[in-house]
Amino acid sequence: MAESRARYTTVAIILHWAIALLIIFMLPFGHYMTDLPRGSFERLAAFQAHYSIGITILVLTLARLVWRFMHPAPKLPSTMKPAEKMLAKAAHYLFYVLLIALPLAGWATATTSSLGTPIYFFDLFQVPWFPGLYGLESREIVHEVFEEMHKTGGSNL
Repeated sequence: MAESRARYTTVAIILHWAIALLIIFMLPFGHYMTDLPRGSFERLAAFQAHYSIGITILVLTLARLVWRFMHPAPKLPSTMKPAEKMLAKAAHYLFYVLLIALPLAGWATATTSSLGTPIYFFDLFQVPWFPGLYGLESREIVHEVFEEMHKTGGSNL
């Protein structure tokens, strides 16, 4: 592992802001798309865009984590109290958990939907179903659990 730096690397900063901007967009967009008329082309297109952006957030977050392991974050200021440092680190880890869990829960929700609508990544390729979830007998219950996790987590960001 590399030594700690005085500041974040340019790659870390770019990944941070790319993820942040996508999340800032996704929060109101998620509410907007669910208000569109069921069965409309606009709703389908909005959901496909939401899936694509969610997958992008997941991939960028995983890339950021890999980058972070290779390039440690700068040390927190020595003026911070130990409790403040602990809370800062806990909040950081919680964000990573959410940035991974929410897209995975969204992917699982789409996979277990009774509609069975395929997921397309920006119309470039079809995303496979979440492993092990497509075709479950208790798919409706699993769908409700993942949907609630996705909505609740997204509402609390």
